[in-house]
Amino acid sequence: MAGFVGVSTNVGFRRLESRRLHPDRHDHDVMIHNVTRRLVFRTMAAGAIASSTLATPVQPAASSVQVVSSTSVTSVVDMGSPFLLIPGSCGANTRSKAGCYREQGIPSGLPDTYEQFDGFEGTVEWRMASVTLENATGSLMTNRPLITLGVAGESILGGPGGVFFGLVRDTEDWIRPSFLSQTLVSSFQLDLGTAKKTLTLSQEPWVGSSSDQQENAIRLTLDLRRKYGDPVSHYTCRAQSISVNGSPLVVDSGGGSWNNNNNKPIYVIFDTGVTGMVVSRDLFNERYTTARQRKERNLWGKVDIAFSTLGGKTVTLSANNPLTTPFDPQQNWKKFRGHLIVVGLAFLDGKKITVDIDRKSILLEN
Repeated sequence: MAGFVGVSTNVGFRRLESRRLHPDRHDHDVMIHNVTRRLVFRTMAAGAIASSTLATPVQPAASSVQVVSSTSVTSVVDMGSPFLLIPGSCGANTRSKAGCYREQGIPSGLPDTYEQFDGFEGTVEWRMASVTLENATGSLMTNRPLITLGVAGESILGGPGGVFFGLVRDTEDWIRPSFLSQTLVSSFQLDLGTAKKTLTLSQEPWVGSSSDQQENAIRLTLDLRRKYGDPVSHYTCRAQSISVNGSPLVVDSGGGSWNNNNNKPIYVIFDTGVTGMVVSRDLFNERYTTARQRKERNLWGKVDIAFSTLGGKTVTLSANNPLTTPFDPQQNWKKFRGHLIVVGLAFLDGKKITVDIDRKSILLEN
């Protein structure tokens, strides 16, 4: 399945199609990315001990990341996907980006899957290995000695430019096990607002421990999974509105009457594997038409997305000139009705993002 690719290396729209190689098993999983910048951390084969929290450093990375040792893997911290992937070769291209595969772990017994990234395609082998996070404070919260992970081949890695540490926990049973589903994690915090960026995993509830958090948290919705068949529970909220260059583009149903798209809900997926923004094609076309009519020079200049918190406050995420890619949700969810926006690092960098998976809440702090 081909996707849109931008002019620069690793820029543009990436879609991942995942299916088992056996014709009697029908699986399908779709994820969305337009990756240029990356947040990375390193995993290492080692033992795992349960604890209540684990914090590990995260750093912005260029296209090449140095590997600590032959047993370390450098991964993109990805709020938009569920799996832990490791590189499946020791080729120079892979080794410079992510690390070196030396047949770590043992076979999982799960059939291989076939993956496609922007025309780069190949087989992913599913293996089991012990996993810890390098330079972490605390240890991985799991009572399993081995974690199921995907081994991606060189043919795949040449496209997206790395492997992924997925933070989506909840999925349908028929797809491969997510990384977090194999742990006791119920919440996590990705702090991108300090010089020392960190990812903290916790098995305790996080949002709601104070009245301020309860007031400022935004409710996560499961509509994409329950109504439209998304196989994974992306971290998704309904937005109040989206404005571009100071003018309303669309407002959620019940929020006013700006254009013909107004009677549709606005779903926003938070995804640190995306650089800029991915928007549903009807919304992209609406903006293009409006910009031409107004003779605006900048199609996506200043973008503001407003949300209503549990306490009735308004929280706004903003970005200047985000790389923006159109996407057709109906290709994946036939009965989808609404607007879909995937926001990435252009909106989230500099924020402290706290996701309470069990309480279905997200907190965005400066």
